[in-house]
Amino acid sequence: MEKYSIAYVTSVDEFFRYYNEGFDSFDIKEEVKPAILIKLKGIGDDRAMWTYARFTKDKKEKFNIASILYNKGYLDSAGLLATCYILGLGVPEDKIKGYEIAKKCHEMGDVQSTFCLAICYRKGYGVVKDIEKCKKLLEYLADNKRYRVAAERIIEYDYEDETDTYSRTFHYAKIASELDSQFGDYQLAFCYYEGHGVKQDYKKAFELFTKLEKKEFIGAYNMIAIMYLKGHYVEENPDKALEYFRKGADGGDAYAQYNLGRKYYEGEIIERNYTKSLYWLKKSAEQDHENAYPYVGNHYFYGYGVPIDYEEAAKWYLKAGETENPLIQNAIGDLYYKGVADIKQDYAKALEYYRAAADSGCKDAQFNYARMLEKGISHSRDIPTAYKYYRYAGYQGHKEAQERANYLKEHEDISSVEGELNFGGLQLNVGIQYYKCKEMLNNYENALLHFKNAENEGNQFAAYYIGECYSLGRGAPQDYDEAIKYYKKHNNVLAACGLGRMYLYGLGVEQDFEKAYKYFTKYTFANYMGNYYLGIMYEKGLYVEKDMKKAFEHYEIPAGVGNPDAVERLKQQDYLDYKHDKQIENTKKKLAEAEDLNQSTQQKVILKYLCDELQDYASCYKCGRYLLKTSDWQDAFKYFEMGADHGYMECAVEVGKYYFEKIQTQDYDKAFKYFSMGAEINDPEANYYLYRCYLEGLGTGINKKEALKCLLLAVDKRDPFAMAAYGIHLLNGDLVPKDLNTAHELLYKAWNSEASDVYQMVCYPLALIYEQKCLYEKAHEFYYKGYNCCDKRCYLPLAKTYMNGVGTKKKKSEAYQILKEGVDDDVADCCYFLAEELYTGKNYPKNHTLSEMLFKKALELGYKEASKPLETYTFVKKWYHSKKL
Repeated sequence: MEKYSIAYVTSVDEFFRYYNEGFDSFDIKEEVKPAILIKLKGIGDDRAMWTYARFTKDKKEKFNIASILYNKGYLDSAGLLATCYILGLGVPEDKIKGYEIAKKCHEMGDVQSTFCLAICYRKGYGVVKDIEKCKKLLEYLADNKRYRVAAERIIEYDYEDETDTYSRTFHYAKIASELDSQFGDYQLAFCYYEGHGVKQDYKKAFELFTKLEKKEFIGAYNMIAIMYLKGHYVEENPDKALEYFRKGADGGDAYAQYNLGRKYYEGEIIERNYTKSLYWLKKSAEQDHENAYPYVGNHYFYGYGVPIDYEEAAKWYLKAGETENPLIQNAIGDLYYKGVADIKQDYAKALEYYRAAADSGCKDAQFNYARMLEKGISHSRDIPTAYKYYRYAGYQGHKEAQERANYLKEHEDISSVEGELNFGGLQLNVGIQYYKCKEMLNNYENALLHFKNAENEGNQFAAYYIGECYSLGRGAPQDYDEAIKYYKKHNNVLAACGLGRMYLYGLGVEQDFEKAYKYFTKYTFANYMGNYYLGIMYEKGLYVEKDMKKAFEHYEIPAGVGNPDAVERLKQQDYLDYKHDKQIENTKKKLAEAEDLNQSTQQKVILKYLCDELQDYASCYKCGRYLLKTSDWQDAFKYFEMGADHGYMECAVEVGKYYFEKIQTQDYDKAFKYFSMGAEINDPEANYYLYRCYLEGLGTGINKKEALKCLLLAVDKRDPFAMAAYGIHLLNGDLVPKDLNTAHELLYKAWNSEASDVYQMVCYPLALIYEQKCLYEKAHEFYYKGYNCCDKRCYLPLAKTYMNGVGTKKKKSEAYQILKEGVDDDVADCCYFLAEELYTGKNYPKNHTLSEMLFKKALELGYKEASKPLETYTFVKKWYHSKKL
């Protein structure tokens, strides 16, 4: 019996009860593992040994057992063996071998191999990274409830990738929970607690957290403590909260350690104790809990419970690196402002960090930022803005900020911002800072309090934010009716967006996409949120026709003002592809304009930009062809190779030609490889060159059958060189039966093509065909054309037509001139023929000295027949006797 749920066991008997029922997944208490392993080894069958191998800490034994079982054909062991190779457990690390085992056994249906293969794609183990393939494999396992760890990994990877996945998290948390995963239970409980992907339900959340508490799941203690602290579902009980924070902290949970440390630091629900706060906060920080860093830094910076140590403070403040945590941003601002430890004083950087923290609601940063603006430190004095931030900090209880705000109100002109802060504007802005801050100051209860104060003072936009709090269960229990009541209070762009969202998702009202669309389009001016939801509707085809171009255009508007959801959406690959394609499209328009204006330098720059910067590999061929016009073949080759390596086969053909023809790069093996790539798309040039490779054995073995096959494919595509080559074979009858008529037809078609380079191939064979058909004038015409194309084969037959008056008027002087040119161009048969003529004196005056020289030259050029006259003619004998004397 196959069991995919996980069994939580605390004793040997309990383990074997589940084991005998067919369970294979276990969460075993550490103390009982040794006894279980001994008993499994005693059973000794394949399943027992596989289970033993999974739980043993002996890496060598783990690998040996997995290897033996795999070789025996025990498929379940494949995933474990693959893992051993990938991680180097008991065997030298070999990620490629691990990937190959996982892939092979995934195809055979092994669940753990499928999971292992997914991780290979995620991490790039033995294969190129492919996040999408990883997702598909994990989703297959999770959605079919085949493997609970797959559902856990989906949630973890979504968090790592920072994707907005509330509904997805809830879906896979539910699956993992159904498969008895404690991690799944925790994530599901958290979804119910926050209202992520499901209606907020504190009761269900508490039930799941207490279920985990019984299984001693450490993370549950912290959440139970928070629920007692805030009175969520249970009655508010600070003592109980403190008790659970301590349980979690003692168990090593970084969140509980942080919260307990914070309580000691602030003196909240417990007497302030800096020694204990530093102890717990440091423990949390050492587990990389980022929120603890600034508090540890504060202890050393201000000397809370320890001597002041600026270097230690700086270490903790800077440990977080780039962060949106306002406390850390403010602390780093302090370091740059004061120039302590190894940090050089830099007011501009201090101002930058203070501003970021101030806009996230940190009252100390608001005061620091306002002070720098008031005094004009690193920035020209800005009294109105300084006054505004003093008011923000003062509203949150910063006494010195209140005093500075009162002073500026009496002595400076702050009229430009006073109106912004009246009628609830101050409370609204502070509420938004609390509400929107992503880090530890995300205090929804305080945000809701500020919004309600703002609304009571007459700020109509505050009603929208109150509706948001009720709609999402932030700072108050989730209540859709209450949310809709506040959205409907005022007729403005924010309220319309709030109502549109309720209809879009069917929250508290019946889902109605048409009404949602009307609300989102009600206000067009600065309707950033409405555009975000319109993006969703166009992306999914809700009420409107699906249109990704319009979706992205709508997303771009809120992203432009920093809307985090829109910004995150536009980080996804499909948008990046769209943006990239759009940039390519715009660049190609510029290229077209440059071509119209015949701006060659500009064309070259744009084409190189398309290929190098925009990675538009489809432009590589055009870029390479353009560069060829400037005789810059080496630069052209670079772009052809770039295109070929990215799958553009027309580029592969050009690369093959360079390896085939260019002396500097000649490499027939590489040429054959690239021509084979081009032949995959039945490129006629590629097939023509493959014909030559197979015929002459260049980069491959001689294979006339393959050569003919490739040649015919190129002929079918009317490649002029292929038609010429096939015509020549038909003329000679050396690869196919002789056929003068078809040969003439193909050669003449090649001649009439626009490929000027083919003329040198076809003139001579066409002339031969015309001679055989006794069409002497046509023969003379094509010998002459070949001669003009510098085809050395045409020199002698053309000279003979003039000498004998065949197909043209007899012109011996013209014949002599052509033969002389042949001699100058090292045409062997011209050398031999003219040598004979000069020796016999038949058509030209005798000249034995020159004849002898021409016979010798013909022989040197490889004309073997020239050896006979050199041996038998009179001048040879005279030369011999003179040497003898």
